[in-house]
Amino acid sequence: MKRPSCGQCQRSGIECSGYRKEFIFLNSTTQEGQDGSLSLEKESYSAGTRTRNPATAGSAASRAAATSTTPTSVALHENLERSAYENNIIDEFWASYLPNGRAPSEEAMKYSTYGWTSVAQNLHTESPIIRVSLLSSALGMIGRQRNDSEIFQQSRQAYGKTLLAVEKSLRNPSKHEAHVVLTALRLVSFYELWFGSDGDGSAAQYQRLMAHINGTMAYLLTKGPDTFSEGYAHQLFSEFRLSQVVAGLHAHKASPLASHEWKTIPWSEIPKTPRDTLLDIMLEFPGLFEESDRIKVMSDGDEQLAHAQWLLREKCYRLHEDLQAWAGRDGKKALELELVNGEETDTASSTTSSEEFAMGHLLMLHHASRIILYDALRSHTGSHVEAIPGYVDPRLYCRRMGNFIPFFLVPNAGSVFLDMTILPITVALEYLSRNEKIEPSTEKLLLLRAFQGHIGTAASMLLTSYQKTRKPAGRPFLE
Repeated sequence: MKRPSCGQCQRSGIECSGYRKEFIFLNSTTQEGQDGSLSLEKESYSAGTRTRNPATAGSAASRAAATSTTPTSVALHENLERSAYENNIIDEFWASYLPNGRAPSEEAMKYSTYGWTSVAQNLHTESPIIRVSLLSSALGMIGRQRNDSEIFQQSRQAYGKTLLAVEKSLRNPSKHEAHVVLTALRLVSFYELWFGSDGDGSAAQYQRLMAHINGTMAYLLTKGPDTFSEGYAHQLFSEFRLSQVVAGLHAHKASPLASHEWKTIPWSEIPKTPRDTLLDIMLEFPGLFEESDRIKVMSDGDEQLAHAQWLLREKCYRLHEDLQAWAGRDGKKALELELVNGEETDTASSTTSSEEFAMGHLLMLHHASRIILYDALRSHTGSHVEAIPGYVDPRLYCRRMGNFIPFFLVPNAGSVFLDMTILPITVALEYLSRNEKIEPSTEKLLLLRAFQGHIGTAASMLLTSYQKTRKPAGRPFLE
């Protein structure tokens, strides 16, 4: 088969070399002048050769030797450079935040509440609102770890854009799917949890966090339970229920999510996990506090007082039985983790799996549940508290929680340690602050081991902000 050639060359009897000519590509690289200005330098590439544009060859002579053996750097478009920078920041964030630097497995998501991280990872490349939300948190985390005020300021700017985007999406609920809105709301709550402090120890940080949680609750109510029966929306809703426990305990107000329809319809097609069944129980706790407040304002002569106290005790007994059943069935594997690691837990290491950290999270929530329940039971039984069936001194679970803290104090636990432990530790410290005497108790000293590094700094600021919202505040948590 002959090599193709043009007819004019054939008629003239000359050899045509046009089809043998190698393709030439032009590429531009940036060169920095002595005055700091940047100019474009064109290079021509053909098979096996590279030549400089004659106009710039002289000015590049000093770099000729280096470029003959080193690949020439390619200048990225500004948008590509920004995307690469953002991707690096986000990757670094996940590596430092997640246990073992990896996304949670399906097994881990049965026990903990950080499955939202997988949703955010999957959505951030296709949803601008998720990308800027995630970037604000990633920049905040990296800025704090490096003690870099410039990076942290970038996170503040990204967070401001996030708030505007979330506000617009809430005004127009049909613009974004439910799982996109819930992921963005989860990320703004995350930002307040970690970086919302104004540096003055005021109550504002915790109040803003509660505002985000209450806003998410309002969004859920507008959508109805049917919206959260499958996919990402179900995962995010299931995990959000823990935040609703927090909000309800803070406000001493029963949660709408404690109703039968909200506990059943979203699981009409999906089986409940050990986390789900424990949260079913915990969602009843805010109602205990609301009923307790009503009892406190009743006078001794009120004929309804004794009946109200009896009803509250009966509810506590029922929840005690529910916790006992959960511990022997759904929570058995998580509670065994404490036995495996011993009373003075200090054996977590780089071999600890992400699933074990997730189970450790559920173990801490179980201990917090016992403290809340038995504290409520104790407050309405007077001097006969020890005779109450099922009663256990809440201090026992404060101690067990404190003994378990070292399990998380290893590098591969990730910064998610704060999210896993802040609620249980807050519950324990609040109980101790109301019941300890002058000197800090042994239980409190055990719990305070959690406050170290950038995690401890963030937790300390949040706890200080939280306590400023409580009346009476009790003894300072961190003293």
